[in-house]
Amino acid sequence: MLLVVDQLEELLTLTGAQDRGAFLSLIDESLAADPHLWVVATLRSDFLTAFLATGYAALIHQPTLVGVLGRTELFEAIEKPAEQAGLSFAPGVVVRMVDDTGGGDALPLLAYILQELFLRVGSGGTVTEDDYRRLGAVAGALSDQADRITADLRTVDADTPVLSTLLRFVSLEHGEPTRRRVHREDLTPEERTVTDAFVTGRLLTSDNAVLDVAHEALFRQWAPLRQAVAASTDKLRRRTELERWAQDWERSGRQDAYLLSGERLAVARAWADEASEALTGVPFVAAFLECSIRQDRISMERVADAVAHRALESAERDPELAILAALAAIEECAPTSAAQQALHTALGASRRRAVFRGHEQDVNAVAWSPDGS
Repeated sequence: MLLVVDQLEELLTLTGAQDRGAFLSLIDESLAADPHLWVVATLRSDFLTAFLATGYAALIHQPTLVGVLGRTELFEAIEKPAEQAGLSFAPGVVVRMVDDTGGGDALPLLAYILQELFLRVGSGGTVTEDDYRRLGAVAGALSDQADRITADLRTVDADTPVLSTLLRFVSLEHGEPTRRRVHREDLTPEERTVTDAFVTGRLLTSDNAVLDVAHEALFRQWAPLRQAVAASTDKLRRRTELERWAQDWERSGRQDAYLLSGERLAVARAWADEASEALTGVPFVAAFLECSIRQDRISMERVADAVAHRALESAERDPELAILAALAAIEECAPTSAAQQALHTALGASRRRAVFRGHEQDVNAVAWSPDGS
């Protein structure tokens, strides 16, 4: 039995710790139970170190690095699948395609241009130099298609949110843009117009409910989107981190232990405010923040009441300290009724030279000095 797991890096980029552990545990247990089972997994080499840190490094045996294809392999990668699909090439076209193929995105770009050529000439057809040139060659086919789709959308509406919509499909992992799946129901009508056009142009894929990019090369090869990603690096990184926290909470069965509090909650709320548009329609993130805020408020109210209780106990013995404690409970924790009562009691027990009367509004702050002035 041979089990092939493709794109294993998605256990790190799109999956929470609980699901990742469950999946890898099943693989580990299955291998131990059946000596006739073989598992072959593929992942991007830049994620190998992160995978080794998951606690399942022992699963990796005989790793093989697949390097850049040489010219001979590129000829085979183009001609043999085309032959099976009934596609042929005019003299010189394959040579030019091989010459044009290079760089880290070579294979996804080559895959895209071959798909477009097949759709252009059909099974039994012959790809000519003109066909290849009109599609923008290997390097330009994907970018030219994105440019055409954007131009068509903005001819209808110049304010069509093309780039902001596509940024919703980007996560940042180890500083590199990776795919982020988006549910169609989470998109606004304007965003759906954009995604529908990019699905029709075969730059996004759709199973009706979930949308995804067809090629991550779009993030790097189409200049407008590449520049938008670079300009939004911090915001994308923060959104990715916030969503990962929320996913861990969701997959834990929404246990309180996974909620944020204190400084982490303050940072997360600031991030959410910055990325409010990008997080619109991501209900589990909104629920995660709402529950974290509510739980943090309850915790702070408990602390405030506990400090207020101690302040009341020491009010007669050390009223000045009780005042400071009550103020700390109100200002640093929560202005509960117990904390406010403790402040009034401590003030009443303190040494004073005058009483301020006639003020009908709530007291929001008190200044005090040791000599009573």
